[in-house]
Amino acid sequence: MLLIGERGVGKSRLAKVNCDKEPFKSANCASFADDLMAEAELFGYEEGAFTGATKEVDGLFQEADKGCLFLDEIHHLSKRVQAKLMLALQTDENNMMSVHKLRGKKGGDGTKNKNEDKKVTFKLIVATNRTIEELRKILLPDFYDRIVQNVIEIPPLRETPEDREDDWKMIWSQMKFAGKIPNEPEFINWLKTLQLYGNFRDLQKIAIYCNDFMTHIDKDEELKEMIGKKTAFEYAKSEFEKWKSPPPEQPEDGIDIKIDTHKTAKDFRNEFYFKLYEWAVGKYGDIEKAAKQLGVSPRNMYNWRDKNDPIRS
Repeated sequence: MLLIGERGVGKSRLAKVNCDKEPFKSANCASFADDLMAEAELFGYEEGAFTGATKEVDGLFQEADKGCLFLDEIHHLSKRVQAKLMLALQTDENNMMSVHKLRGKKGGDGTKNKNEDKKVTFKLIVATNRTIEELRKILLPDFYDRIVQNVIEIPPLRETPEDREDDWKMIWSQMKFAGKIPNEPEFINWLKTLQLYGNFRDLQKIAIYCNDFMTHIDKDEELKEMIGKKTAFEYAKSEFEKWKSPPPEQPEDGIDIKIDTHKTAKDFRNEFYFKLYEWAVGKYGDIEKAAKQLGVSPRNMYNWRDKNDPIRS
């Protein structure tokens, strides 16, 4: 399974959900310092395989046997490691994979270890924040074909404002804060206006700001007066504006439009305005400024965001 989505959309969480109660092992491919480390982590190694290899160690392939292996940021793997990973993923007639550990020398007699390859089976889930077009350029063709079979594209939160309240409740629950969840209409309406370029991570920030105010600042009148915020909503709104995540980079500061010939003219028009909305808000910072720069009303911008028919203004 290949999960595609921006940073913070919950790829790791979705991977765990798909593994149910099976053993779950994971690695972030960006953390591998070099090819040797990547191979050692994935396939394991024998004593003497490299400097510092003082004992035999199982890799993630063996540890994930009969369970699930999740590899995040798969685009960071070198072509050498991609090739080795692709060979390891080849299955036999019993749907088993063979783990080939990094070989080494055992003892001082110079004789090679004679450990046989181990047979394993597991569910493999990989993830990336790159697009399919980028993966085609980055990955070896055979490796690309191997992992691009069951693809799930996770939309960014800015494309699903209708789910914002449920997303907020889920994040608050996951953070396990003791206080009552902020859910007054004004607060929820504010959440729905946010682009949340950090996706769920941005909601986590907002939850932390609210909890900090409710558990600490609100109980200290002197501190509350110094900060100048009377409610958790005011404090969270102020702090989020200071430290919010930057928008994703747009290629050559342009609008990336892909034409789907199966869509109607109305769908394509609304998709164009949605992309224009994303680009303008990302470039100018918020809806009001973007609307002013484009010479349209903020109401028009909201219609573009929600993929409603554009209003002529």
